[in-house]
Amino acid sequence: MLKRYVITPDCGNTEHPALFLKQLQRTLDSGIKLVQLRSKNLSSIYYMNLAKKALILCQQYNTVLLLNTYNSISLQLSADGLHLDSQSLMAYNKRGLPEGKLLAASCHTIEELEKAKSIKADFVTLSPVLKTASHPDVKPLGWDGFFALASRTTLPVYALGGLSTDSLPHAERYGARGIAGIRCFWRS
Repeated sequence: MLKRYVITPDCGNTEHPALFLKQLQRTLDSGIKLVQLRSKNLSSIYYMNLAKKALILCQQYNTVLLLNTYNSISLQLSADGLHLDSQSLMAYNKRGLPEGKLLAASCHTIEELEKAKSIKADFVTLSPVLKTASHPDVKPLGWDGFFALASRTTLPVYALGGLSTDSLPHAERYGARGIAGIRCFWRS
């Protein structure tokens, strides 16, 4: 399984995502092979248009693209799979994806990890490991807290939150399959 999982930053609410796609290409040029297209502020139409373009680009780089959106959109676009945020995860009742599609989920608690396992997720992110600029008021798990939760699931777990590209060996020592992030991988 791949060791680095890029979560894209929000590209804003724009019809013309040219800058975003250039940044995605620079990120892919760095060797990234697993990407989550996450854009909470786009309408579903703009997200779908962006996802179509991102999918073409990811296919050119032989990179797996997971969509952080409703299942029906990911199926319509023939993306490689779906990444559920923690709220969607808890509302999801069954895997519901065709054979060969990946299902991932964002987790922060043991209950979310158990739910991800029950719907047969392929892997999860577990966060925040360290303090983050995007969520400064959220208490981080710390590496011991990360290990305590990650060791209670059989699912592959990506460490997320406040990490740098140099964090991979440390994360692996604490049971992570790899690391996920926005700032540490995204090429502006």
